[in-house]
Amino acid sequence: MPPAGTASTISTRPAGTGPAHKPVYWLKNIRTEELVQFLAEEAQSKNSDTAPVNAIRGGAAPGTWVVKELVYAYAMWISPQVPQSGHPRV
Repeated sequence: MPPAGTASTISTRPAGTGPAHKPVYWLKNIRTEELVQFLAEEAQSKNSDTAPVNAIRGGAAPGTWVVKELVYAYAMWISPQVPQSGHPRV
């Protein structure tokens, strides 16, 4: 089962994006690492159990699961037009 309050980065990747937009490349980006660190510190200060990134291998819900803030950051990494699009599925 995916962690509460998270979404899969694979399910947020739009159809037609190439292999350059794999979540693994985004997660290794220095700006992403900085954002993950910031969100982890923020969660810790609020005594939250939700980690910003959860990689689950095997089981019923494998994948890379991230908090909402990272879903938006990932979507904007793929397409800078996301903030202007107002797309309801992001």
